[in-house]
Amino acid sequence: MTVTIQAAPDEYRMAAGESIETAVQLFFDRFLAAEKLRIIGKPQVTEVCCPPDKSLEFTVKADLYPEVRLGQYKGIQASVKREENEMAFMDQVLNIACDNMDADVTEPLIAQKLDAMIAQEKLNIHQDSIYYLLADTTAVLTDVYHIAGSYRPAEQVKAEALDIMLQAVSSDNQEQEVPFIKAQMKAMAARYNDLSEDFDRQIDEAFERRRTKKAAMTGDDIADEAFTAYLGTIGLDEEKLRKERRREAVRAVRCDLLFDAVAQAERLTVYQDEMDAELNQIARQYQMELEDVIEGVDPEPIRWKLLRDRACKLILESAVCGDNA
Repeated sequence: MTVTIQAAPDEYRMAAGESIETAVQLFFDRFLAAEKLRIIGKPQVTEVCCPPDKSLEFTVKADLYPEVRLGQYKGIQASVKREENEMAFMDQVLNIACDNMDADVTEPLIAQKLDAMIAQEKLNIHQDSIYYLLADTTAVLTDVYHIAGSYRPAEQVKAEALDIMLQAVSSDNQEQEVPFIKAQMKAMAARYNDLSEDFDRQIDEAFERRRTKKAAMTGDDIADEAFTAYLGTIGLDEEKLRKERRREAVRAVRCDLLFDAVAQAERLTVYQDEMDAELNQIARQYQMELEDVIEGVDPEPIRWKLLRDRACKLILESAVCGDNA
């Protein structure tokens, strides 16, 4: 969808205290609400024009959510008894409801879902310090091999760093973790080349270079390194992970489209106390202040999640299974 939106001079004057970006967002949001449209991701705004008459005109390109035509979603008949295998029952019922639905699973939706899935995995890794240690160990071991004049394939270095790190963290004496890692690195480098007499000092310098580099990195850069280190432990990079998770993402998108359409058809509602409970849970889970969560988290995805949960519950509770089918 590509549209050109024009705000009349009097409307634009009302938003004159805002930045151009804020005014554009304001008028585009009004357009979406008036047309009852929902877009995927962020819109691309081009050709912003503010002529002398103080009107505002801009062009927006955005991907629209596909239209959904619901089929049967209540009273789905399942061959699996819920009390015997709840997961299999849920999968079967939701698959049937999705098959009864007519909707296009578009590439922008799949990409958005993959982004969300990977972002969640990164968030999970962010809370596990072991992958930060693995990233440090991999970076320093690479440097140590370079100092020793040895070439080792990157994948082999990752595997060796993982082995060193696992041995270090499994030790009962955590105070000896760094000396142990340094000794292991020296022993590995010695397998391929004769080492200089001051190699211990050179290893210390390699550790110091790593500390200096990390001090100059952003938190996101450090988290990305930890995530890359994690992916190395399962033999993947982010591109391979996206390919591996694509099928799961497609199924999740189909369910999202189903739940959104059911929520609209059934006029389901999310109440403020439910939103408050979700925000409090996020604060507890990620050890954040509630005020920071309220300020930093967009409430709209939370509202959609609650609506989807309610729609899913409606579909499953109305289904019949086993001998009752």
